[in-house]
Amino acid sequence: MQKCLLLVAALLLSIGVLAQEGSYADSTRNSCFRAGVTEVLALNPFLHQWIRYPSQTLDSMPGLPSPDRIDRYGGWADGPCFQRTGYFRTERHEGRWVLVNPDGHLQLDASVVHLRPGKGDVQKAAFAAKFRDLKDWYGKTADQILSFGFNGSAAVSDNTYNPWYNRRHKKRKFCYHVSLSLMSRFAWSKNVASVQPGHTGYPAGCILVFDPGFEPYCDSVLSVECAKYRKDKNLIGYFSDNELPFARGNLEGYLSLPESDYGHQAAVQWLKEKGITPDRISDRERSEFCGWVAERYFEIVSRLLRKYDPNHLYLGSRLHDYTMFRQEVVEAAGKYCDVVCYNYYDDWAVRDEDIRRWDAWSGKPFMITEFYTKGEDSGLPNTTGAGWLVPSQKDRAVHYQNFVLTLLRSNSCVGWHWFKYQDNDPTSTMADPADLDSNKGMLDNRYEVYPDLVEAMKAVNERRYGLMEYFLSRP
Repeated sequence: MQKCLLLVAALLLSIGVLAQEGSYADSTRNSCFRAGVTEVLALNPFLHQWIRYPSQTLDSMPGLPSPDRIDRYGGWADGPCFQRTGYFRTERHEGRWVLVNPDGHLQLDASVVHLRPGKGDVQKAAFAAKFRDLKDWYGKTADQILSFGFNGSAAVSDNTYNPWYNRRHKKRKFCYHVSLSLMSRFAWSKNVASVQPGHTGYPAGCILVFDPGFEPYCDSVLSVECAKYRKDKNLIGYFSDNELPFARGNLEGYLSLPESDYGHQAAVQWLKEKGITPDRISDRERSEFCGWVAERYFEIVSRLLRKYDPNHLYLGSRLHDYTMFRQEVVEAAGKYCDVVCYNYYDDWAVRDEDIRRWDAWSGKPFMITEFYTKGEDSGLPNTTGAGWLVPSQKDRAVHYQNFVLTLLRSNSCVGWHWFKYQDNDPTSTMADPADLDSNKGMLDNRYEVYPDLVEAMKAVNERRYGLMEYFLSRP
């Protein structure tokens, strides 16, 4: 009975945290906006209301810079030069965080998430009509993505033919990222994971970081996976997992698990060392314990990742929703990650206040590793996914430019990843519950681009270094 009560308490706490921190999204929603000339009508998912959002586009900017001259990785050929290490790394240059690419040039990472062919019936029929095979698709798609001003593929992408593509292209490389899914795969291997919209579910919302088998599991997986990538200059970095549930409800969640569970035992011991009984737990202990869980995870993964691949960036677990507003979680990520990454759907654009908090808490640069909007004119139902709903593809185009221009004003943002390559196909029977029927792609389900969107993307992407300088020169 006590365990049932603890489980209920943990669930109520999680709901409370979601409600409290979700409502925060509206409290400063316009703080990031500067003077602009465009307004976009969008459905605010927190207020469930259509609201007009001021949005800055390139058309509203005087003295727009010309397209950048870039190097083979997509870095700034005319920018400052740094020491060449042969791999991507971070650097603080004149007060701004940047990436430095293998050739020693400053780079901001603009990539596309989920670069892989769709599995729905409509998508498969269109694929067969347009491409000979997966290699043909990858070659043509990499060329296409580069032509939009992006430099590569991001999380959850099919990188099978990336080495083949880059061997054939000496003057222009297609960069990529690797998703390892360490905690997720470990939980599935123990038959305790579940499918949740957008990410893996864990017992009582608690990851298996106290299981003594997790560390040797990571060691075994990374010894094999890193051997494939550690010498590849085109790899930017690794994501260890996606959207892990670091939450204030974790303490009660672990306590609600069976007494034989390692997480339950760790929580009991932690309380014992604090001299606190379960009925005296406060928010202070909940926050401290949540940070302890996050730090244990990031320490194990970062140590073993660097053991097998000291060359590439560790990009963390793609914090999301309430987790990216938990100070103790962001601090833990900043302690062990090279770049702290956030999947951001909390506002029309990233709020200045959020960036200030992340900077103070992590002390590291950040990337936005998911964002998108859905257009009502796509012909799709648009009932799933976290992206905001807008009337048209032109509105999606405005959102992209406004969102990225906001990031370029920050001295700590080193990249952004658009979610995602292709729309959801409602005929797919293998889709994630968050990816059933929505207009998320740069391409539709017949592999045709959305011209308004990709033209707007290209206009910003191909000027990102000039725009960075543009904002640095202004207060």
